Amino acid sequence: TAGTVFSCLASTAITSSATMTVDCGTGNVFTLTPGHTGSITFSNMVSGQPVWLVITTSGTNSYTLTFAGATSTGTLATGTDTAKVFVVYFVGISASSLAEVSRTGAQS
Repeated sequence: TAGTVFSCLASTAITSSATMTVDCGTGNVFTLTPGHTGSITFSNMVSGQPVWLVITTSGTNSYTLTFAGATSTGTLATGTDTAKVFVVYFVGISASSLAEVSRTGAQS
């Protein structure tokens, strides 16, 4: 939306579960340490809104995450290394959909 300002000053933690919802109306940066294989859905997007999902591995199990309601390059498997970080970047393409722009490999 023209004139919309997006703030990236703080992050919002997502609670791990089999089904997770990211409320894009509450911010742009979201963090997750998965404890489950699960599906991540997004709500309250704004066209043009940048959304970053920062995923930190726990190292106990490899979990597979899918991104529902987003055009994505596919699932993300976390692997079993402790404290590896993935960053997935999305942009809102409408009020109900996001497109994945990029993702990093596992970073230390």
